[in-house]
Amino acid sequence: MPSTKAQEILVTAMKELRESGKHADFVIKCGEDMYKAHKTIVCPRSGFLDGAARNGKAWQHQSREVELVDDEPEIVALMMQ
Repeated sequence: MPSTKAQEILVTAMKELRESGKHADFVIKCGEDMYKAHKTIVCPRSGFLDGAARNGKAWQHQSREVELVDDEPEIVALMMQ
């Protein structure tokens, strides 16, 4: 399926948000790694993070962080690309 100019612009904008952390509203921690993230982008794609945001499981509300203690940092790094 060929991409349109609008799709390319959207993908570029999402990549810039991820790389800059601009307007991030929480942090994902795994091992020594930390990723600034956006709930509206990440939660619809992750049942775990969506559930954590809803009911506080694994969620540090004061610091707006979620720590992934059972995941491999290398896998999380790939997921966050």
